[in-house]
Amino acid sequence: MYTYRKYKMRRKLRGILKESLRIPFAAGKLLALEDAMAIARTNSRSLIIPVSSFKGARDGHPEEYPGKRPPASYLYLKPNNREASAYLMAFSDTNDPYSAHVLLNGRFIPVRDIIREMGLPPMEEQYLLIGYGSNPCPGQIKAKVEQGRMLGVEGVAHFMMVFRGQVVGHDPVISSFIEAGYPIAGILRNEKTKHTRAEVWGTLLTRPMLEAFNVSEKVIDPLDSNKSDSNAQYAVADGYPFQIDGVISDGKPLVINTAAYTGNANIYSPVLELESGAKYRGPIAFDTLPAENRAFPTRNVPQVFRIILENMAREDARYEIDRLLLERGITTAEMCSLIPEIGVLPAKGMTREMKTLVLMRWMNREWNRIENGERTHADMELTKAVISHMTDVAHSEPCDMVAVKKAEGAVFSREEADAPEKVKLGNLIRP
Repeated sequence: MYTYRKYKMRRKLRGILKESLRIPFAAGKLLALEDAMAIARTNSRSLIIPVSSFKGARDGHPEEYPGKRPPASYLYLKPNNREASAYLMAFSDTNDPYSAHVLLNGRFIPVRDIIREMGLPPMEEQYLLIGYGSNPCPGQIKAKVEQGRMLGVEGVAHFMMVFRGQVVGHDPVISSFIEAGYPIAGILRNEKTKHTRAEVWGTLLTRPMLEAFNVSEKVIDPLDSNKSDSNAQYAVADGYPFQIDGVISDGKPLVINTAAYTGNANIYSPVLELESGAKYRGPIAFDTLPAENRAFPTRNVPQVFRIILENMAREDARYEIDRLLLERGITTAEMCSLIPEIGVLPAKGMTREMKTLVLMRWMNREWNRIENGERTHADMELTKAVISHMTDVAHSEPCDMVAVKKAEGAVFSREEADAPEKVKLGNLIRP
C-alpha cells in the first residue's frame, strides 16, 4: 500500500540523489583528477552512483526516455559482491581520455589497471560507438550485459567506459514508437542540422559487448544485394563526427569520425502549436538531449505522447484521452497508483498532462506483463495504432540513414560490424 509516509521518503531519497549529481565540474570538460580528489574529501558518494538510482524507461518509467545519465563521463562497473554503479571518471590529463581514474576502495585507481585486472583488452583495442538514445544509460547497459550473458555471448563483463560529448551536424529527434509504450530517438541529418551540436555519449565496447549490442540492435547486412534498404532494421555506420567533452588537439576541439547504430525509420513530423501560437509541422527533438544551434522545437516524452494522441484524435475521436482511459477500465484509484508521486489528487481532478502520463505507464506496465508471461486483459491495439500513425507518410518524413551512409561508403558489412577496426579507440585517438 502506498502511503503518504512512503511518498515523503521517496521525495527525500530523490533529493539526496539530485544533490549528489551537483558535481562542481566545468560544463563541456572532462572532470580533472585534482577536482575529483577535492570532491572525494567531502562527498565521495557523489562520485559513485548506484545503477538502481537511474530509472529505466522500460521498467515502469516510460516518461524518462532516453533515461537518466550521470553528470559526466563515467565507468559502468560491478565490482565483486557489490551492486553495479556509475563511477564518475576523473582524468589526470583532461585532454587524454586514456588517463581516466575512478574512486574505488577509497582511492583513485587508473581505469587501465582495472581493465588489466579483469583480463579485458586495453582501451586501444575497444570499439567506440556513439549512443544518442538509451544505450549510454547505466540501467540500459546493465540490461545489455545481462541479455548478452543470457544469449550465451562469451566474455561479456559488467564493464564499460562511457564518454560524454557532442555529435556535429546531426540531431536526435523523435522517430518512432515501440511496444514498451514510448517514443524513441532517431538520428537526423539534413540542411537544418548542419550547424547543430547535440549531446551524445561515446560507449567504449569490448568485442563481446559489441556482439551483444549488435544482437540486441538487430544489426543486418545493408550491403547484401538480396536485402533492400526498406527491410533493414539497423546497421553500424561510421562518419558521425564526435567530440569528447573538452578534448583539445593542436589548439582546437578534437573531432573524430566514429560509428553509431543507424536505421531507416521515418521521422515523426506532426502538426503542433508553438509557444508563439504559430503552427508547425516537422521533426521534434527531445528536451532531455541538449543541443546547440538546434533547428527544431523540443518536447519531453509525455508532451510528445500527448501531441501524438491529439493528432490521432483529429482524425478519429476514439483516441481522445478520456475515452482511451475509460475504454481500458482505468479507474481513478488505478490512476493514482500509476502516478503515486503526485501525493494527493488535485481537487479539480487529473489534469490532461497527468492523464497522459497515466496512459503511458499503463501501456508500459501491460507490455511488461505480456513480456513476463503474466495474464493481462490488455491488448496491443493502441500501441499498434500509434506506431501506424507515426510511420504514416502523412505524419512523417523518411530518414533512411542506412541509405545515406551507404551512399557515402560508410556502412559496415555484417562481418565488419562484428569487429570494425577503423573505430577502435587506438585508431581514432592515439594513446
